[in-house]
Amino acid sequence: MSFIKIQKNKAEKPKKKGIRRIWKILLLFLLVAGVVGISFTSYVLSSGSKVFETGLSGGAELIKTIYGEKQKLKGEESDRVNVLLMGMGGAKHPGGLLTDSIMLLSIKPSQNKMALISVPRDLLVKIPDEGDAKINSGLASGYNRYLSKNCSKKSTDSCRDEALIAGAKKEVSLVSTVLDTPIDYYVLVEFTSFEKIIDQLGGIDVYVDKTLYDPYYPDKKMEGYEPFQIKEGQRHLDGATALKYARSRETTSDFDRAARQQKILQAVKDKALQAGVLANPKKVLDLVGTLGSSIRTNFTPAELPAFGEMIKPISRDNIYSKVFSTASGGELENYNNGLYYLRPKNGDYERIHAVVDNIFNDQYLFREEAKIEIQNAAKVNKTSINTLSKRLRDVYGYEITKVVTSKTSSDKTTIYDYTGGAKKNSIGFLAKLLDAEIVEKTKEKGITTDFTIVLGSDYITLK
Repeated sequence: MSFIKIQKNKAEKPKKKGIRRIWKILLLFLLVAGVVGISFTSYVLSSGSKVFETGLSGGAELIKTIYGEKQKLKGEESDRVNVLLMGMGGAKHPGGLLTDSIMLLSIKPSQNKMALISVPRDLLVKIPDEGDAKINSGLASGYNRYLSKNCSKKSTDSCRDEALIAGAKKEVSLVSTVLDTPIDYYVLVEFTSFEKIIDQLGGIDVYVDKTLYDPYYPDKKMEGYEPFQIKEGQRHLDGATALKYARSRETTSDFDRAARQQKILQAVKDKALQAGVLANPKKVLDLVGTLGSSIRTNFTPAELPAFGEMIKPISRDNIYSKVFSTASGGELENYNNGLYYLRPKNGDYERIHAVVDNIFNDQYLFREEAKIEIQNAAKVNKTSINTLSKRLRDVYGYEITKVVTSKTSSDKTTIYDYTGGAKKNSIGFLAKLLDAEIVEKTKEKGITTDFTIVLGSDYITLK
């Protein structure tokens, strides 16, 4: 029996040592994990305090995300996440607090769609307590007002961050009012940051539609010129070249420039996703940490990765672009009251609001121009006819060539298509809007319209 007992004790001792060894290893692992966690937390908090409006609380939220808490973005519940992107020159540029670039980035998560809507910097707005101004002055207005009210001369430098945030919020408010849409997030970037972001991504790939030559591009000291040229074709751009391509306007219009900015932003999105930046909290902080005070946002560090995951599945085919302009069929007109401005045609913002509201539903409307004749074949009252004509002209941008009474009556509303199907998007939309039949007709001599709408007795007045 004693022999058996001795053997039993010898068998147990190694097992206890093994258990103790496992606990030592586990404790050591937890200790190392704790040190790493504290270090990373410190890194997160310090990064958040530099760039994010939420500062330290933003960093704390990121820690929660790392440990599995799912972050939801504002606007997701209504299926519309809106972000205002603003670019400015910064302290070293003349007019450095003017937003040289204003673009609404809007996402419809349920359909994996994204829209880029450029707002021209010369658009006329009314700034409360200041009067008429260009929309690009909202940031400067909010910044200067904050400084004058909240900062003494000695504390001006320490108030710069708060003043920038105040200015950004004022710009967001102005754009939100003009577009008649809520804007929950903003990103404010100085041009130096723009260069750094692209360089840190390893450059971007952009197709240049036509050769661009600008002999008046300002040099780095803003004292003379540094001629810039980029040739048509597929190009790989570093940060400096991309910035010049985005900002050049001396030999092209501001509207062309806005379109180029949208193209560059799409390229940045593609490269950032390809490199796995936006969906990786560490890479996000590595990127923004190098930018310092030249970028500001009210995204939290936890929300940026969530935003990256949201835009990741959006293909180029599902990215819609819109530049408000004075082109034929455009929404704006030139205006001068001693200073040059842009303003909505007839002072009516209804069409601009319709573009923003319908950008995901009726995107094709804003790519085709069409001339329309309206014929009243059912004794529709004049008020109803005027409502239809105004809606098609002012909201949807079609040209109404004439409104006449038909010589014959009709029970069914019909649209005659004289384009041979060349403007199928518009004809499809009109047919749906009016619950009308489509009849294709040959465009005979003397017909100057693309479509003729014949209103039948089944026509229901638009509201």
